[in-house]
Amino acid sequence: MARLLPIPLFLLAGFAGAASAPSSASAPASDPPSDPPAAPAAASAKAAAKGAPPDYGSMDWVDPNRTEPEGTEYKTFHSQTINGDVSYLIYLPPDYEQQTDKRYGVLYELPASGQTPISGADIVKRMDAAIRAGRIDPLIIVCVNGLRGNTMYCDSKDGKHPLESVIVKDLIPHVDETYRTVASREGRALDGFSMGGFGAAHLGFKYPEVFGVISIMAPPLLGPELTQPRPSMAWSRLFPLALGGDMECFRENDPFSLVPKNADAMRDRVCIRIVCHIEEENWLAPQCEKLHELLMENTIPHQFAYLSNVKSHSRAQCWDTLGDSGLAFFGSGFAYLRNVERSKSPAGQPNM
Repeated sequence: MARLLPIPLFLLAGFAGAASAPSSASAPASDPPSDPPAAPAAASAKAAAKGAPPDYGSMDWVDPNRTEPEGTEYKTFHSQTINGDVSYLIYLPPDYEQQTDKRYGVLYELPASGQTPISGADIVKRMDAAIRAGRIDPLIIVCVNGLRGNTMYCDSKDGKHPLESVIVKDLIPHVDETYRTVASREGRALDGFSMGGFGAAHLGFKYPEVFGVISIMAPPLLGPELTQPRPSMAWSRLFPLALGGDMECFRENDPFSLVPKNADAMRDRVCIRIVCHIEEENWLAPQCEKLHELLMENTIPHQFAYLSNVKSHSRAQCWDTLGDSGLAFFGSGFAYLRNVERSKSPAGQPNM
């Protein structure tokens, strides 16, 4: 069952009532690619020649797989950062075309290592069903091109893959200009599983003025101190590729460094959820608990959920356990942030 540690009550509305899901004893990987293989052998060989881990796949700014999972559309936009096009998938809620005066919060869904935007199909399906049933508020979902997690959602040290800048400086303004969004931090959420969870922590903690709701699911909080085989293997691949083997660059982007640095900007202004599970090498959950304790030390309210029934690195099992109340975290977070901003406004002049 899910074990919730003591946390401030104002965030519990979006989480209470998690149900248990069947567990699996299969061995987890540190960050397994779980969507269908998208890169053929030739592309993997090409990626390896460029220095990218061949098992994570090639880093294509425009995904050659234009498949549109149900409810989504394949789109591209021009990025000024790379002076080229970047692809993404977009989900618009059922009432988007009818409610022409309505603006929507946006969930930016970050893929795990080895995955592409298509991996967001599961969260889109779950969200759409809950929205249509009236159990959660409607929102827009952007399935981000995360370059298969190869940059750890940072700007690569060599400057060739500035993913962080493309997301923050180019993708978000494009989405706000193209769709009827709540174009402020009170209407932007991040979610990701595995390396996508690391990306949510990294981007959310680094840019609290941009993102107001942060869902960090089973993140590989890597570091040189971890000696277990899976995190060691991931570190040996990603540290040189994403961060150029530069420890200073790592510290600048490490969520453990970003929390104390931006604590004042995050405290009571960002809704944070950390979700972790059991795995055989016993490193993922302890690292998540360290992050939970660091947030507590800096008096930053948040949720911390330990899913003891989930014994494999499975996003589906985590979401089955969290249920619709877990999906409601984003809408309840948006509502809380709006109320906070409204309370700061002069009487009779609410923020819009």
